[in-house]
Amino acid sequence: EKEFSIFHRGSGALIGLLLDEIPVIVNDTSKTWDAVTGKLALTHKLTDDSMLYATISTGYKAGGFGTQPATVEAALSSYNEENVTNYELGAKVEWLDRRLRTNLTIFQVDHDDIQTQSFAPSGAVVYGNSGEVETSGVELEFQALITEKFMLMGSYSNYDGEYKTEELSDQNFANMPDWTLNLSGIY
Repeated sequence: EKEFSIFHRGSGALIGLLLDEIPVIVNDTSKTWDAVTGKLALTHKLTDDSMLYATISTGYKAGGFGTQPATVEAALSSYNEENVTNYELGAKVEWLDRRLRTNLTIFQVDHDDIQTQSFAPSGAVVYGNSGEVETSGVELEFQALITEKFMLMGSYSNYDGEYKTEELSDQNFANMPDWTLNLSGIY
């Protein structure tokens, strides 16, 4: 359960000049969101040095209230919870007397009622839900013990995401690169 109270008084030089009375928004409200989430994971050890796995898990983010309402209507409104289902298939393998370790994961994440932020013309942050989203990708990681004192590590990830809601289907995701690459070493 989330409770939300707000006392908001408009401010700024223009409001005092343009309005006889400064608007005040007062709101005390509460709303309850809840969900049961879970995880099912299966693993199969092929050899002493290799394992396959599959995972299905669900996640949940409670709904909430906007923190910067610009109108009484905005102060009284809330946004809904977000539900997520994650599917993964992967392999973990050690090679060359365990001097090389590789991990490969293929995944898909389905979001229902994804929570998003946007900006109102006033600059206030507006929270809401933007329908269904599907993200998928592949991740490859390795660790290689080159010498007894030098380890090389790296990863490559490729991501794809799309809004399943027709009116948003041509939009890109913020903060989601098409791919990432990481290479590092420890001596």
